[in-house]
Amino acid sequence: MRSAKFSLWAGLAGWLALCVSTASACPGPPGPNFDAQMQQVWTQIIPEIGPAHRARPILQGVGYDVPGQRVYISSCQRQPYACDLLRVDLNGAQDHDAVYFRGPSSPHGYLWPAVSPDGHYLAAVRVLRSARWTQRDVAHELVRIDLHTGEEQVLASAGNGRFDRVVYADDQALLVVRQFRSSPTAPCRDDYCTDAAEVLLVRNGESVVLPIEAAGSPSKVQITPIGAGTFLIFATRRYSLQPIAPGSRLVSGLGSTWVFDATIGLSAETRLRDESLALLAEAEARLGSLGGWTPDWLIAGRVGRLEGQPFCGTLAQMAAVDATTLADSTQGVYVTKHRERGRLRYRVGRVENRGGIPWAVVSEISALHPRASRR
Repeated sequence: MRSAKFSLWAGLAGWLALCVSTASACPGPPGPNFDAQMQQVWTQIIPEIGPAHRARPILQGVGYDVPGQRVYISSCQRQPYACDLLRVDLNGAQDHDAVYFRGPSSPHGYLWPAVSPDGHYLAAVRVLRSARWTQRDVAHELVRIDLHTGEEQVLASAGNGRFDRVVYADDQALLVVRQFRSSPTAPCRDDYCTDAAEVLLVRNGESVVLPIEAAGSPSKVQITPIGAGTFLIFATRRYSLQPIAPGSRLVSGLGSTWVFDATIGLSAETRLRDESLALLAEAEARLGSLGGWTPDWLIAGRVGRLEGQPFCGTLAQMAAVDATTLADSTQGVYVTKHRERGRLRYRVGRVENRGGIPWAVVSEISALHPRASRR
């Protein structure tokens, strides 16, 4: 399961907010005017990131169990780490109740859930509910939960850093993004002291750091499935970050790309278009396709753009997309929250890659929050 968390990715969430409000605002295939289109999008997005998107609960990732047709939602209430894991069954009636998988009685909150392709395990980041976002010593643990027995196992600790991305590479291996502070002199932003990121491969209880150097803010590492167990990884380089405008807090930077295969490993780093095309051609020859993506889309897919494309324009009735995930290169889900007669509901939709952008919406259900269902 590939988890993508848009709630904290302010820029990406905003871009999606505009995309869902009008399909015409979604950039078309890369071309001479692609950057001009994106600039137009950016000038319109900022007002769209409104209170409705930031209102509690905040969604901190979703996990899609394809074999079981269930969705797991990290829903955070009063405190940043008071995050319940909710389960929504996609089979059956259109409207029903979500249920607690890990609820308020647990001492831990759970973020960024991801489900293994075989539907056997759920991985997530576990944090004490009592922790505060401003604490610099918050303990992030990567845990794996057996969905058949409920057994919970700690796989890795973030140490003095924080996990912000969990992706299943295959039934056993995980790709995990860890943010950290590169030196004691690195400046802190709002007590959140990270200026660098790394990608870990966690398999059989062992963690290996992949040779990927990245900037340390959310959305600076993009992991996009392009086939079974194969991913395109894009990382913004730490020392290339520059404000997009004088005095702006939004930054952009140069990036590098890799292709990761769960059986072969990581390709050599490349920053050049021709080398990227060669990497993708090699992957396409091995996979038979790139999961519906074209090489141009993949190369032009700077941070956030690719993962937004499957959902772009599919939710015209929504003000913002709260969380989405690509289960693989052909299937994904989105989750938005809304209130109906004062009761909190989650709208969960399945999308499928049938060629073209956006992907086709297969189904959509509305699930009542468990706390609301008790009233």
